[in-house]
Amino acid sequence: MSLFTKKANEVFAPNDASGAPREVVNQEAQVWGSEVEAVINAFISSGALIYDSEASLDADLAHAANSMAWVIGDPVAAKNGVYRKIGASGTGSWVRVGDLPYSFVRATDAGLGTANALQATTPVPVSESVLVMMNIFETNTGSPVTVSFNGGAALTVKTNGGNDVVAGGLVGGTIVLGVVSGSTFRLASDQASAAIVAAAEAAAERAEAAAALAGAGFIFPELLPRWNPSDASAAIEDACGISAASGGQVKLTAGKQYNFSQIVIAAGATVTAADATLRYDGSLTNVTDVVITVGANCVIDELNLSMPGTGSAGYPISVAEAARIDRISISSDVQLGGEGVYVVGSDVKLGTVVTDKLDRPLNLFNSSTLTPIIGFELGTLECTSYRRAFRAYHAYDWHVGRIISKGRSSNSTGGAGENSALIEGCSDWSIDLVWSEDSGEHPVRIGGSNGGGVTENWTIGRIVAIRPSGCPLKVNPPVKTTIAGTVAVTSGSAALTGTGTTFTTQLRVGANVRLTDTGEIYRIASITDNLTATLDRSVTTSDASSALEVMEAAHNGEVGTIVAIDVGEGSPTGNEELLRLSHVRGLTIGSAVAYTQSGSVTSQYGVILNDVDDVNIGYLAGEKFNAGFVSISGTSDIDADQFGGDVTNLTISRLAGETGGSNAIGVNTTFRLGKISIGLDGAEGWTTNLVLWSAGTLIDYFELSGRMGGSVAPAFSGVPNSDFFIVKELSYSNRNLKGGRAGTIRGDAIAIEQLLCTAFDPTNTVPRNLFLNASQATAGANAYGGSVELSRPGSSRRGAAAAIKQFTSTVTSTGWEFSVGGPTTASDLLQAAMLLTHERALAIVDGVTAPTTIAGWAQLYVDLADGDLKVKFGDGFVRTIGLDS
Repeated sequence: MSLFTKKANEVFAPNDASGAPREVVNQEAQVWGSEVEAVINAFISSGALIYDSEASLDADLAHAANSMAWVIGDPVAAKNGVYRKIGASGTGSWVRVGDLPYSFVRATDAGLGTANALQATTPVPVSESVLVMMNIFETNTGSPVTVSFNGGAALTVKTNGGNDVVAGGLVGGTIVLGVVSGSTFRLASDQASAAIVAAAEAAAERAEAAAALAGAGFIFPELLPRWNPSDASAAIEDACGISAASGGQVKLTAGKQYNFSQIVIAAGATVTAADATLRYDGSLTNVTDVVITVGANCVIDELNLSMPGTGSAGYPISVAEAARIDRISISSDVQLGGEGVYVVGSDVKLGTVVTDKLDRPLNLFNSSTLTPIIGFELGTLECTSYRRAFRAYHAYDWHVGRIISKGRSSNSTGGAGENSALIEGCSDWSIDLVWSEDSGEHPVRIGGSNGGGVTENWTIGRIVAIRPSGCPLKVNPPVKTTIAGTVAVTSGSAALTGTGTTFTTQLRVGANVRLTDTGEIYRIASITDNLTATLDRSVTTSDASSALEVMEAAHNGEVGTIVAIDVGEGSPTGNEELLRLSHVRGLTIGSAVAYTQSGSVTSQYGVILNDVDDVNIGYLAGEKFNAGFVSISGTSDIDADQFGGDVTNLTISRLAGETGGSNAIGVNTTFRLGKISIGLDGAEGWTTNLVLWSAGTLIDYFELSGRMGGSVAPAFSGVPNSDFFIVKELSYSNRNLKGGRAGTIRGDAIAIEQLLCTAFDPTNTVPRNLFLNASQATAGANAYGGSVELSRPGSSRRGAAAAIKQFTSTVTSTGWEFSVGGPTTASDLLQAAMLLTHERALAIVDGVTAPTTIAGWAQLYVDLADGDLKVKFGDGFVRTIGLDS
């Protein structure tokens, strides 16, 4: 009769009699284990032999034949077992005849194998008659999985149903039960591992969460068939497609990272992704590839993109028309040399864009079609480690709240285009604030482009530039075009006649044009039709058929305030002015001020101008401009494909601060100037001239007024001898120069201006009233000091003068000499005529040719012929009144 109700093979059989998979019945396993324990107890109580090693058993042969002994605890698991004595007592040997009757064996997986090839050890041999309980050291990554006990043969791990376990089916840290069955290790459960149960539980939790949020219409990528945690691209795209079709919202879990390769968000999708991270794998290599494409009319609360900084994708995010995104955040592990966000459609609204380690964070530019972008809105752009923070090209009717850019990219070369804001060919736009730190070139550059349209009707509220490498504000639309058709002009006429032209679309009033045959440059004054226009003045050379080049300008701009610190990074050398204005028609700047912090100077000039009209600067100042305050240059910002132009209608209401340059104001241009007014407000520091005029044709007034700093009288070099050069009112060191000019004095200005002064007091030794300082002259016999010179009527040539003169070596021998023009009209030489000496005597020149009779006048002279003092009356009669003897 059997000692056991059922044998182990029956209790733990994986299949029933029909071959169908079966579960282990816990009650049967408990009965079998209890019966095994009873047999062991009976064996031990009857005086059974037990040894802790095979060696100790073999050393004890003093037992009768067929005696039974157990070896328990031998370090070699295979030596543990049931043994029988062979031979008489004291002789023979012990022979192993069976396994120990244990109900189960604990196996230890210490990680000596691999995740898919386990190695386990047991204290006793493993056999088909015992239940093995084994820990799993680490989760398997593949299938099938094998296990080797005590260095034995590798057994394939099977489920209770005889199937290979799936990847991830054996979870690290869990305990499994099984039995050896031939070349396999059969698990007691048909569910391969707790991982499947855990996955089912997680799925159940997600389903419950989805059900709880069903009323909100959320769509979870994790619940879709194509969900893959290593690349969620397909599942996210599927979710966006469902959203676009059904109106539900794609829901990304806050705090979770979604790994992906490339995502296209379907047009019309709604995505809720606050605090979720999209981690790009860097797999795209084509420069035209887009990492995340946002379709038209999408509504998204957040896109938080994390990038490795590798790969050659064209740009991380593109946004199509009418999309709405509250926040975009892009960060790169290393500096990314490419683009950031590309807005390629109209009516896009973005709340905040934040980037780190992106060379070009935000672009408003449909590069694929060159179609204008209309109606863009952005709240704030914040970028760190940048080269060009924001670029807008061929876009209309847009607004940006703030551009805050800090920290130059490690890829920066300090070259062209490294701006905080680059605007090209845009109209009807505004930016409230540009805050720029360490820009590689200009914080704000208003440029232009061939085919990109005209920049016009624009406003910038405030520019703050800290350590910029270039000018804080540079306006220079750089592209010259040659219009279709030809034009004809006639010398002495301002008419411009076209052949095959469409002036109404090719030209605009105020544009600079150049006749290629003659090289003459003019401005367009008016446009009648496609074939008829008028220049701002008559041409000087006739041409029946010439090509016409157009140099377009930026129109109608306004800037509130500009504050700059250490322009040119504190050591400016060139192209580093506070303002650089070329090709401008209509610009108002409230104030522009440059400070020094770490550098000793700031900016080359306060402003450089070329080809501008109607520019008004309320306040222009600097702690210490490096080269000067104002430079009018006909060659500034003129490349090979450009040409310069006139500077007209310029007003600088207040010019203040200090310059370390030689000249405060410089004029050097081949073009014309007119209607220029500069008001000084304590400006000082130049070492040579208030105005250095090297070249420039003055066609209307150039007016200076206000107050200079310092005590040195203003010096003028090369200024035009023209009625248009006006020193309206200029004061320095409590002295006033008013109603006069550095060139000539115009009569109507004298009629308007009045010089109010106290009464002359000849006993007062302190200079008062109008005082001409002759301290720069050298004392000595026949030395001249200050003078008053007058031109001939109707001419700008000198006709007379009155000057202070020292006529002997004695310093007190000074007098007031009167000089007149010579008899040759072509000469500007003046000849001394009379001298009022310090002894109050009137001296006349000794020895002159008898004068021509002047009716009604008697002339006193010393006759050259005989040296006598004579009078010639108005009727020609001569009387000698003193002999030279």
